Amino acid sequence: MVGKRYATGPVLALAALLAMAAAAPPCAAATASGARLGQRGDGVTRFVTDLSDKVAFRVTAMSDPHRIVIDVPNLDWQGPARLAQARGAVNEIRGGSGRITLDLRKPATVKTSFLIPPRDGMGWRLVVDLDESAPPPRPAAHPAPPPRPAKPAVAAAAAHERP
Repeated sequence: MVGKRYATGPVLALAALLAMAAAAPPCAAATASGARLGQRGDGVTRFVTDLSDKVAFRVTAMSDPHRIVIDVPNLDWQGPARLAQARGAVNEIRGGSGRITLDLRKPATVKTSFLIPPRDGMGWRLVVDLDESAPPPRPAAHPAPPPRPAKPAVAAAAAHERP
């Protein structure tokens, strides 16, 4: 019986790649190390959090209860789970993995949100401005359905009323 030959080179290379991938640290997440609120005289509340890196984010206003949700994929929140730091429209800040929630005392709209690149000895910062003087957007009113047409009346002449 003749022995079979196996291609060991590609198999060993694949095994080495899998071992390196398993030993490699996971993708580094950006960290949020601090958060603060400020209030301007024009009815704008500003939320700022300090970040280790540039991030992609999405800001969503929600109601019932009123809150602003900031989704930041792979964010590692380093602050306390809750910051009871009422100021302006914000009652409380809650942080967690991948999400920051601003619990509002009253309705507010997101005026603007942006990143500030590192400068003046500070790192990346995420800024969200809330306008508490502008009414929150109302849901689109659904028009009332059109009235149903009346069923046509069918007049039947009695047999004795024929001319």
